[in-house]
Amino acid sequence: MAYTTKQRTLLSSFLVSHAHSHISMREILDFARENTIGTATVYRYLDKLVQDGQLCKYNIDAPDGGTCFQWRDADCHLYHFVCTDCGKCFHVDCPQLKLVDEHIRENHDFQLHLEKTVFRGHCAVCSERGAK
Repeated sequence: MAYTTKQRTLLSSFLVSHAHSHISMREILDFARENTIGTATVYRYLDKLVQDGQLCKYNIDAPDGGTCFQWRDADCHLYHFVCTDCGKCFHVDCPQLKLVDEHIRENHDFQLHLEKTVFRGHCAVCSERGAK
């Protein structure tokens, strides 16, 4: 039986406090260092939370690292956009994308795993920077 440690409690509180945003592995490890939580403990606990369905994990191939996390709540199932220039990851709640999901399910007999659906492209800031 798993038991709750001070380190797990700190990590959980940190993740829950960022429930409506994506947290990079770098941000989590920085928090862990500041709170003297070992790297191995972080990885083991994150794996457990993902396995238990409490945490969403995205492998985004961003320039600053490849993984970000989001606490699993009502927004966790949404589509995600990742900027291939700056690595920003954000979720999008768009009725038009929901129609795409419905179309795929109804017309192609295929169920998407929305918690892992990631679109790659360029964010507005990077697009404007590239246009100059």
